[in-house]
Amino acid sequence: MFQDYDEFLESVGNVDFVPPEGNEQERVPLYERSNISKMESELLILNFAIRHNLTDVALEDLITLISCHLPYSVYHTKHIFMKNYDTPASIRKCYYCPECYVRLKTFATDDRAKENLVCRECQCRYDKHTLGKNGNYFLYLPLEQQLRDFVNSDKYNMLQRENDNYSDITSGKFYTSLKDSGIIQLHDITLQISSDGVQVFRSSSVSMWPIQVMVNELPYRERRKNMMLCGLWYGKEKPDMNLFLSLLVEELTFMHEVGITRNVPGKEEIHIRVHTIASPVDSVARPLLQNIKQYNGSFGCSFCLHEGIHIEVGRGMTRVYPGCVKEPRTLRQHEIDCETAVQTRTTPHGVKGPTVLMLLPVFDITSSFTPDYMHAVLLGVTKTFTDAWFNSSNHDKNWYMGNKVDLIDENLLQIKPPCEITRTPRSINERNLWKASEWKNFLLYYSLICLQNVMPLQYVRHWFLFIFSMHIFLQEKISDVDFLTAKSALKMFVFKIEDLYGLEYYKFNVHLLLHIPKFVKQFGALWATSTFPYEHYNGVLRKMFRNSQAVPEQICKLYMRSKRIEGSCLKVFSRPDCFENAKILYHKMSGMYHTKNYLDYESYFKIFGKPVQRMLTLMEQTCIEALLHENILNKCDCYKRFIFRNVLWHVENYEKLQRRQNSTVLLQNGMFIIISGIFGVHIVRTNYIRYVIIGKILNHVDMEICKTNNPILSSNRFFHITRMTDSIVAVFPDMLYAKCIKIPYNNVDKYCIVRLVNNIERD
Repeated sequence: MFQDYDEFLESVGNVDFVPPEGNEQERVPLYERSNISKMESELLILNFAIRHNLTDVALEDLITLISCHLPYSVYHTKHIFMKNYDTPASIRKCYYCPECYVRLKTFATDDRAKENLVCRECQCRYDKHTLGKNGNYFLYLPLEQQLRDFVNSDKYNMLQRENDNYSDITSGKFYTSLKDSGIIQLHDITLQISSDGVQVFRSSSVSMWPIQVMVNELPYRERRKNMMLCGLWYGKEKPDMNLFLSLLVEELTFMHEVGITRNVPGKEEIHIRVHTIASPVDSVARPLLQNIKQYNGSFGCSFCLHEGIHIEVGRGMTRVYPGCVKEPRTLRQHEIDCETAVQTRTTPHGVKGPTVLMLLPVFDITSSFTPDYMHAVLLGVTKTFTDAWFNSSNHDKNWYMGNKVDLIDENLLQIKPPCEITRTPRSINERNLWKASEWKNFLLYYSLICLQNVMPLQYVRHWFLFIFSMHIFLQEKISDVDFLTAKSALKMFVFKIEDLYGLEYYKFNVHLLLHIPKFVKQFGALWATSTFPYEHYNGVLRKMFRNSQAVPEQICKLYMRSKRIEGSCLKVFSRPDCFENAKILYHKMSGMYHTKNYLDYESYFKIFGKPVQRMLTLMEQTCIEALLHENILNKCDCYKRFIFRNVLWHVENYEKLQRRQNSTVLLQNGMFIIISGIFGVHIVRTNYIRYVIIGKILNHVDMEICKTNNPILSSNRFFHITRMTDSIVAVFPDMLYAKCIKIPYNNVDKYCIVRLVNNIERD
């Protein structure tokens, strides 16, 4: 164990990983006249092991098997093979006193006594073996070294510190105020941190609590792919956060004050400071991190001083939060409450005491936490009301629809979503199995259509207010006018709940809705601080162990191995002299493999599949010639799939898409079409090939799916009733604006078209 933090920093500073082979080093063949290099071979073997979840025993056998096929033994043992990739010295095992929950230190200097530890609070002595057996430890993975690797890689060049195109966290007031005050400087980076419990085994109460970190300046999809793990708690009990986060806070404080350096050969040295500004967590983890009462206790709101009230519901009691938000929590008031809590052993305003996160520079314990829309909006409010609608205990309510499930399912199950929505709709009766992404799709796209002519109109209008506000708060870019409109709609939704549903539905998640506008202003659109990326990576971590013994050690070991392999692969497989087949296999195993059979027309436009030659109809030829202002040959090449600006499209009659419809598009001019073909046509004058899209026109119908008394809150903003026509139009690919969902509406020739809320998030 390390005696102090300085020793710890010195230790992790000496385990810098230097790849055995990089861009500047000579490429060493695996054996004489081999096309593949030794490094390429090693990395492919390791990627294969990770891709197929091989145990270390299986990996050792694989290495031996490969050696049998080589002219001479290259890989003598697994230990030699792995020495450059496994770095156990960079994983710290932190033992703690099971009574006092403080980190333990050794109390003697001889080698045998190093296994003995003492608690500085109660002076009890322990041995590591017993503590390890009882699970009285957690693992810590130094964040500083991970950030050093990050800033010295090409990923650092992806950072976006100014982004006017998106309402991301870097355009929020919290970030911009720190930037304007000079705290965040030109080359600095900011972080968001999160921790949440993850059930490891279905038949056990054991859970793990990872500490995960994202770099805010990375584009959303890139920061989702570049998650960093820096701590892991494992056991049946929730972690003591002051204990668990102590090393992280020390490291983050050091990097804020001292910073780290980007040293890239041939480039100017850059000094970078690191600031922690946000923590998106759910309503169970948040009070643990803040060290306050949970939402079911008095003053259980993390953001305001609403005490809540206890009311009878059925045979029990529940706490609800009716009315407006109360006085906001402030840092100064929180500090006073912490002092009072320590001195009097009470919980003023629900505060149990100080938390180690209060020591973090820049981080505000009252305003750096954000309401998480995944849990509060989707798994919270959306699920609560939907369950209420179909729960037989509410059969006497005006809004009860449990006897209309078949009718709603009929509408729901005929919806064919585009490829961006990973799960097709499932029956209302299976809603207990729905994932958060399914609740999101039900709220934003499906529910308003399904409730039409089934639910009383006043309840549909009320639900639409919720849908309307979430559509705006999840947009890529939120204007000031849109923000105020969505804020007003959300307030109207919340304040009407008591009259329509009753006081008992003012649950805590409903109360959180009133806090959402403030945090959208502070940290950007809801997707910017969503916990979807963290939940996704929790699933990745759950796959990083092979058996039930030493689970946290297995996870951290494989995580560190994967990170080091990833860094080496980026260098080795980008070399111009890399063996091409090795590069192709690496891309395939890492999920970057694409079909070879495509036409790369422009950098942002790729056409897939083998073309089919056919004759154009007179109408098609007329439309295309009107678009090109050129005469074209009657014969064309017809395709069925293409990618434009990283969005995949299929023609309407693509045979392999049975449960999806990936061809409905909103054009730049506001017209809706269904793509029926992508054609390569020959211009008569030059014989040059031009690629155009043919689509069937959907005409707008003068209908409003949900009329409200306020013209600003119009459903036509997001839900468009259209009718299929026989007319077609020819367009260039750059006239495509947004992908949409086509939902059958009332009869066979009418459709409700809903634009995807943004092109940033992924299920």
